[in-house]
Amino acid sequence: LSSFKEADWPELMDLLHRSSSLEYAEVLVDLHLERAGAALQRVGAGPAVPLMLDMLREVGERTR
Repeated sequence: LSSFKEADWPELMDLLHRSSSLEYAEVLVDLHLERAGAALQRVGAGPAVPLMLDMLREVGERTR
């Protein structure tokens, strides 16, 4: 990584697209957000739970 240069971005992004790595990362993000939401809902109805669920939704929307 220390030799990575700004000019390498196009090649890196092309490789990531061709290997479907970005789509795979999106699937993993969605899975983790879903699991986090389920865990929060199991915790109960504390005052922070709705705020944290809203935060999860916001993070999910911002990653697209």
